[in-house]
Amino acid sequence: MNLLIYPLYLINNNTEHYNAHKEVIELNISYIDKFHSVDEIKIIGKSVKNWSEMINDLMKNIEDLLKAKNNILLCEADNFIVEDFKEVFSLNKFTLFALCNNGSKLDKNLPGGEYLNAGFAYFPYKNFEKYFKFKKIDEKDSSKSSLIYEKQINDIFYSQFNSHIDGLNYINKKIGFSNYNWRGLLCIDVDNRFLYKRMPSVKKIKSIHFLNLSQYIHKVNGFNPFWYKKFVNDLVSGKSKKIVILKILYHYWKYVDIKIVKKKYRLVKYFITILLSK
Repeated sequence: MNLLIYPLYLINNNTEHYNAHKEVIELNISYIDKFHSVDEIKIIGKSVKNWSEMINDLMKNIEDLLKAKNNILLCEADNFIVEDFKEVFSLNKFTLFALCNNGSKLDKNLPGGEYLNAGFAYFPYKNFEKYFKFKKIDEKDSSKSSLIYEKQINDIFYSQFNSHIDGLNYINKKIGFSNYNWRGLLCIDVDNRFLYKRMPSVKKIKSIHFLNLSQYIHKVNGFNPFWYKKFVNDLVSGKSKKIVILKILYHYWKYVDIKIVKKKYRLVKYFITILLSK
């Protein structure tokens, strides 16, 4: 079976965040129902003490589902799918879909331009024993846990290839960068470190990652917990994807303190590109 999996965990009895994530997931499920892209949608979760316990439990559940011969698309709660995504299930390798703005803080061998975001990940069951090498995480700090997890996920992806370049070529050829797991602010950091520099057009964007955790744990003005809910509501209410993406890019311009002129230019350029696209 082809499964779409959403993690939904009650972390440290924070019912406010749990209920907010639950609402967004339910909105996304209702939004994508019309696409008929997947055999079944599952929400996985339970009460846990910290982020590490959540990840360890989630990966155990994914391993069990792979053993039962299920292809799994893992979508984080703050990653909103906006288009038909059945093409993902034709991929024959464990796949990540978009790069991070910069490199790993834990591993210099995962520099900017090669360090992939784990907010949207595809696990095919065929030969999963060869790539699925997850190691249990034991770290109480949420920020550190997320860094350890993302490094592991990157290592799993690149283990399938002879080199990082081969892995990047695979993503670009098979599915395209940032068509899924699109993060508008990535455009400001796409420089010569990146082998593939083109950000996707409106038509190609199929899921939007709001990167909720990374924003609110750093207490950035304009990025309070669930800052993105208004954009989700816009999509659900029927506003066009193009209008919502322009509003997201403007939100970044308004609230992110971009000190380097070249980076400001890249954001403005991408905004104009989206604005003029059909």
